[in-house]
Amino acid sequence: MSVRSTTRRLVALGGSAAALALLLPVLAAAAQGPEAPSTAEWVYRWLNFALVFGVGGWFAGRKLKVAFRRNAEKIATTIAEAEEAKRQAAERLQAAEAKLAAVDHEAEEMRERARREGGVLGAVPGKVVRILVEAGQEVERDQGLLVIEAMKMQTTLYAHADGVVGELNAAVGDSVETNDLLVKMRGT
Repeated sequence: MSVRSTTRRLVALGGSAAALALLLPVLAAAAQGPEAPSTAEWVYRWLNFALVFGVGGWFAGRKLKVAFRRNAEKIATTIAEAEEAKRQAAERLQAAEAKLAAVDHEAEEMRERARREGGVLGAVPGKVVRILVEAGQEVERDQGLLVIEAMKMQTTLYAHADGVVGELNAAVGDSVETNDLLVKMRGT
């Protein structure tokens, strides 16, 4: 016999007992007429009341405690899973922030190297598709120098400062890597 069918039977039995306990005093009072209830009747009524609510309380304490315990265990498990997910998310965030800091540091190193060497470095690995300047040409800050294509996206490299193109270290069709010195600049 399953727990559900047993529970249903107990509920039906308890409900029947409660209905009977509540009906008996009413039937007894109707049989005696409109006169005031005696002390015995009041005692009988209070005993019935105590019996019905006592059985109900016992049933709730026995059967509902198990259900509440199961729910509490589910809630505790869900909270533990959520805390673990939060911890993992915090670890991933920390790792992403560390990578971002490393990328910022690497970009700053690239800029510094370009300033030291007086040129423009490759920003991404790819293929040179266009050269926009010639050796000896004067250029202004933010003027396009050459275009690199990587994964079907084109990236234009720009002059960091006013100056003269000293030397082109790449030609159309050349494959280049990140940090390759592609254009050497001379100050004006």
